[in-house]
Amino acid sequence: MADRVALLGRESGRYGVRQICGAVGLVVVLAACGKGGSDVEASTGDRLVVGVQAPPAEATTPLPALAIAEPVTTVAAAAPAPTAPSAVAAAPAPAVDGLAVLQHALDGLAGGYHFTTTVSVDGVPSAVADGDRLVDGTRLTLTVGGGTVNYVVTDAGSWVLPEGGEWQAVSVAPASTDPLGALHTPASIAVNGADGITTSLTATVPAVALGVPGDATTMAAVQVLLDATGLKTVTYSTTVNGRPAVVGSSIGPIVDPTPVTPPI
Repeated sequence: MADRVALLGRESGRYGVRQICGAVGLVVVLAACGKGGSDVEASTGDRLVVGVQAPPAEATTPLPALAIAEPVTTVAAAAPAPTAPSAVAAAPAPAVDGLAVLQHALDGLAGGYHFTTTVSVDGVPSAVADGDRLVDGTRLTLTVGGGTVNYVVTDAGSWVLPEGGEWQAVSVAPASTDPLGALHTPASIAVNGADGITTSLTATVPAVALGVPGDATTMAAVQVLLDATGLKTVTYSTTVNGRPAVVGSSIGPIVDPTPVTPPI
């Protein structure tokens, strides 16, 4: 194009076409950017207008001035992302009735259960009683110091079978024949935690009900763990010959359902 293309506006400085092309602008210059800047002038101002300069004086018909502006593309503002509805605050879990939960678990074991009771002294297992408690009695094996003794306990009496020996009646049954007996009449129950899957309780019971020497006023704290299937473990602390000990029992289904009868 022979005509000179000029940018007209409020003058406050002059810029070469390279500067114009490099800036972010709203006006397009018809002459290609970068094809030399000597024929293109620009002035900064409130607005920029692109026009074609009038031809020389000898031209009889002046060319009309053209105002060519780059089409403005309107971009719709992005709609805000939908906001997820605020979570409804969960209703507080109902309070757990520890005594009712424990009683329900014990009722579920009324027909009998299998137990494994371990006595640990100074953190070292020293005795293990493993057996079944049925409606008509208890049958168990007691392992102490590598030796094994079998017991049968019924309402009619108690009998013991030492290794290599014979059955004989005894006047006192081992305390571990019913690890849950003391839980039937607790002095108090505290709920330690309940998450909908497991429930942890502390039952305060007389120590003598656990077979621990002492008077009726000495109390012991028994930790009880339950899940959806029922009572799982019972644990309490005591002393053995003046040394700290822990007695823990795991509870499960009966292993030997045959009736418990006196061996002699």
